[in-house]
Amino acid sequence: MKSLNRNLTLNLLALSAICHLPFAIPARAQTNELILPPNAPTVLGPIYTAINFLSQGTNWMVTPFAIYDTGTRSPGGGIAAILKTGDYVNPVLRLDYLASSRTLYMPSGNATFQYPISIGKLTLLPFGFVGAAIPIAGRQKDNGGLLAMYGVGLALRTPWTNSAWYIPKDIVWDWEHWGGFAGEQYRFGLNWKF
Repeated sequence: MKSLNRNLTLNLLALSAICHLPFAIPARAQTNELILPPNAPTVLGPIYTAINFLSQGTNWMVTPFAIYDTGTRSPGGGIAAILKTGDYVNPVLRLDYLASSRTLYMPSGNATFQYPISIGKLTLLPFGFVGAAIPIAGRQKDNGGLLAMYGVGLALRTPWTNSAWYIPKDIVWDWEHWGGFAGEQYRFGLNWKF
């Protein structure tokens, strides 16, 4: 268990360092592209490429969310990264956390299918998704095992979507089921587009 906690801590520190990298490195004045220093280790090349790709995309959405699991009667939370590829199908990467008697950390990926319905200035987005998840802590013997997940939900697109960046684009609610878990999961979040 100590080894798992140490590995999780090291992984979180590495992720934090990668996330803070763009703020510590000067950008080109005209293109805002990160410049790889001439004496940088070659392993940083792909990291710079990924940061440049993510920072210049305008189709990325991020959704922090609260979660409630009926099987363990536990609250939790997480974050989702969504690449908006169109109005109907979008890939999603997520990290879920449950604060149960066995704290759960579970990354997942899914395909979300949605259909926008305009009602005056409001847009409703009913959606469904299917995906896979891998619990990395909290499932004891099932850690590292692949689980199926599916769910349905509804998003309400806010009418002030072209406002400042700190105003959420969508309000999201969903119901879902994770394979191998008793009960269902309910999620509520706010969605920002970058």
